[in-house]
Amino acid sequence: MAEESRMKPIGPESWQCGTIKQIKLSQAVLARAGKGVYASKSMDVLPSLRDTMIQGNNQRIHGYVREVRGVASNLTTCLGNVNEEIKSLTRCKERIEKALEYRRKDIALNSQSSKIRGRRPQREKDSDGADELLSAERVHLFVLKHKLEGQLDRVQGHLQMLASLRSQLLAAIQERSRVLQLTCRARSSVALCGGERTVSRRDPVSIEADPLGAFTPDCSMLVNETATGLETGKKVRAEAASVVSHTERLQKASHDSVNEGLTRKLAETITLKQHLQLAVGDTRASIQKANRWHDVQRLARGYTMGPVSYADISTRERLNRPLVRLYQSHPGTDLPEARRLVRADGGLDRSIAETQRNVGLLTLAKAGLQEDVRDKRAAAGIDGRIVRLRRSKADHRWVGVN
Repeated sequence: MAEESRMKPIGPESWQCGTIKQIKLSQAVLARAGKGVYASKSMDVLPSLRDTMIQGNNQRIHGYVREVRGVASNLTTCLGNVNEEIKSLTRCKERIEKALEYRRKDIALNSQSSKIRGRRPQREKDSDGADELLSAERVHLFVLKHKLEGQLDRVQGHLQMLASLRSQLLAAIQERSRVLQLTCRARSSVALCGGERTVSRRDPVSIEADPLGAFTPDCSMLVNETATGLETGKKVRAEAASVVSHTERLQKASHDSVNEGLTRKLAETITLKQHLQLAVGDTRASIQKANRWHDVQRLARGYTMGPVSYADISTRERLNRPLVRLYQSHPGTDLPEARRLVRADGGLDRSIAETQRNVGLLTLAKAGLQEDVRDKRAAAGIDGRIVRLRRSKADHRWVGVN
C-alpha cells in the first residue's frame, strides 16, 4: 500500500500535462529553428554581398566602357578615312576647277582668234579651212566645258554628302565620349585590350548591332554609310581624273589642229604673196617694155609724117618735085606714095592707141596685183599674230582677254 502510494504522482494531472505540453512545444520550435538555420545557410546572402555587387558592377561598367572605347576608336577611324577622302576629293575638285578655268580661257582665246581674223581685208574674208577649224574647236570646247561642269557638280554633291556624314560621325563620337572621361583613349590601349568588339572597315556589318549596347544601329548605319561613301568617292575621283585627262587630251589635239591649220593657211598666203610679187615684177617689166615700144612707135610715126612745117621738107621728099612731074606727064602714072603715107600714118595711130590701152591695162593689173599683195601681207600678218598669240597663251598662265 505504501509502495503504491510512492509511485502515484502527487501533483495534479493538469499541472503535469501543461508542463509536458510546454516541453513538446519547445522541442518543436527547436526543430523548426534548426531547419531555418540550415535553410538560411543555403539561401541567405553572404556578408560580402555589397563588395561583390560593387565589383560586379565595376566589371560590367568596365566591359561596357571598353566596348564603347572600341566603337569610338573605330568611329574615329571612319572619321579619319572620311577626312582623307574629303581631302582627296577637294584636290580632285581643285583639279576640275583648274581644268574648267583652262577650258574657259581656251574658249576666250578661240573667240579672240576669230575676232582678230575678222579684221582681215575684204578680199581675204572668205571662209576657209582655218575658220572651220576655229568653229569646230569652239563647239568642241563648249562640249568639254559642259562635261567638266557636270563632273564638278557630282564631286561637289559627294563632298556635301561626306561633310554631312562627318558631322554625324563627330556627333556619335562625342556622344560615346561621355563615358570615356576616366579611361585611356590611346589606340594602342584599345588594340591591347582583349574582349573588345572592333568594327571592320571592309566588313562593317560583321558585328550585330545592339540597341542597348555600345554598337547601336545608328553606329552600324554610320559605318555602312562611311564604307559606301568611301567606295563611291574612290569611283568619283577615278571618273573625274579620267574626264580631266580626256578633256586635256582632246583640247590639246584640237588646239594643235587649229594651230596647224592656221600655219598652213599662213604658208599658203605667203606662197601666194610671193607669186603675186613675181607677177608684179613681170607686169612692171611689161609696162616698161610697152612704154619703150610706145616711144619707138611715136618716133616712127614722126619719121613717117615728116617735118611739121612744109618749108622744112627737102626737094627730094616733095610730091611735086621735077622728076615726079615729068613722070606724071603721061596718063595713068599716079604714084601711091601719098596713099601709102596716109595708110601708114593711120596704122601707126592705131598701133600707138593699142599700145596705150595695153599700158593702161597693165597698169591696172599691176595696181590690182599690188593691192592683192598688200591684202595677202595683211592677212599673213594677222594669221601669224593669231598663231603667236595661241602659242604664247597655250600654258594658260594669263588673266583676262585683250
